[in-house]
Amino acid sequence: MLTNNRIDSISSLYVQNVQYISQKTVKQEVKNPNDKLVLSAQGREFAVYLNKLKNMPSVRMDVVKKYQNLIANGQYKVDSEKLATDILDRSIMY
Repeated sequence: MLTNNRIDSISSLYVQNVQYISQKTVKQEVKNPNDKLVLSAQGREFAVYLNKLKNMPSVRMDVVKKYQNLIANGQYKVDSEKLATDILDRSIMY
């Protein structure tokens, strides 16, 4: 499952790689202006998905409204056992 942190990490690595390649390409252009950068099919596909992720809103207002209504109506219930288990599971993982 891709979380916001993982998406940020992936996109950050991608941007760093593109910047590195761009800097390297600029330096090589001085040596040989006929050289060009060609992304693989996988790289182009990744760029498409990265652009889709960038265009997605960072907050899903439909989900926010749902939980706002549940809380306002007193229908939102927290499963304390599940919450405690999730906290412990995450603390063990990291």
